[in-house]
Amino acid sequence: MAGLRSIAHVFVVCTFAVVGLLSVAANGHAEMSAIQIASGLSFPVYVASPRGDPRLFIVERAGKIKILEGGVKPTPFLDISPLPMPGERGLLGLAFAPNYAVSGFFYIYYTNATGDSVVARYHVSAANPDVADPASRTVVLTVPYTGYDNHKGGTVAFGPDGFLYLGLGDGGSEDDPFDNGQSDSTLWGKMLRLNVSGALPATPVVRAKGLRNPYRFSFDRETGDLWIADVGQDTLEEVDHQLASDSTFHNYGWRIMEGTNCFIADPPPAPACNSPALTLPVTEYDHSAGKCAIIGGALYRGIIAGENGLYFYGDLCTAQVWTYDPATGQTVERTAELKTALSGATLQGIVAIAEDGAGELYIVDGSGGQVFRIYPQACGLGFELAPIVPPLLWLRGRRMRKRE
Repeated sequence: MAGLRSIAHVFVVCTFAVVGLLSVAANGHAEMSAIQIASGLSFPVYVASPRGDPRLFIVERAGKIKILEGGVKPTPFLDISPLPMPGERGLLGLAFAPNYAVSGFFYIYYTNATGDSVVARYHVSAANPDVADPASRTVVLTVPYTGYDNHKGGTVAFGPDGFLYLGLGDGGSEDDPFDNGQSDSTLWGKMLRLNVSGALPATPVVRAKGLRNPYRFSFDRETGDLWIADVGQDTLEEVDHQLASDSTFHNYGWRIMEGTNCFIADPPPAPACNSPALTLPVTEYDHSAGKCAIIGGALYRGIIAGENGLYFYGDLCTAQVWTYDPATGQTVERTAELKTALSGATLQGIVAIAEDGAGELYIVDGSGGQVFRIYPQACGLGFELAPIVPPLLWLRGRRMRKRE
């Protein structure tokens, strides 16, 4: 009995340490680990949640969206499978309307059987909050197939202005053969704004160009700033940042530039390499040691105080994770500390780092069929107790936010 009391005491103390975020790493940030919260998935590519909703919605590339709540529910929230998945095609993105609790609307981004890129709106079932109404599908936007199966982008997200945004890559192949990134006659290679509160299909408004493949982008839930992880080609991977207060039309440079490197010059009147008309990345990394493709990414706004305001991103091939501090311009690799609680699980290929309804972050491993939760380390909390941490943090976050 005394032993049980001792274990209980340690458990309580460690739980308060975890929730109270007492542990700090040598780099000055809170120590973190990643725990596996779902496995056996069919190539997951993204996760999302409505604001304040404890459920986690997992997007599978073949066309299913599943709910994780005390385990993965057997019935999909939405099933549009099977989608063809050559190259980088499939079901790629999910966004819930800011007023989802009232409207029940959510939006998906996918490539259809003919290769077109589609944004569609659905409504949750009136009878069951864990199931969508498949008959509620309304097409928001269709972008015709380019003939290539890569560089489709992958994210849809609501901005602070209430509009839905879609980031499209250049449409494929190498070297942007149609110069879509710089062309003003195509939607490819652009950041698009969609008014989904009016008549649908929507008329897209181009808000930025010069993108190669903004596969994952996000808006800071606190400031509204836009963060884009734009996948490079030969040498550099880049992170672009636009302040919410900045209404300037930005040209992020592709294919004139790849990151801060000159790439393929366009004839005038296109800007030259390093022209002030081009917006350079705030940080970048090269392809040394097997690195290949940047995967964003979100600015952390959860309850790990030492991580607040840091942008998390990773690499597809090496499964490395970094944080970028916009206040200092400092980049810190966080891979080693995140792997401390994997307990035999192997992080194989990062395809998304995304947030839930409370601002906590998850790492999605597509080829490994897994989802990992980033959580604070404290007191040597074992893997066996790790599953209780997400609900504790969610409840703690709710209490903290109610006080704000």
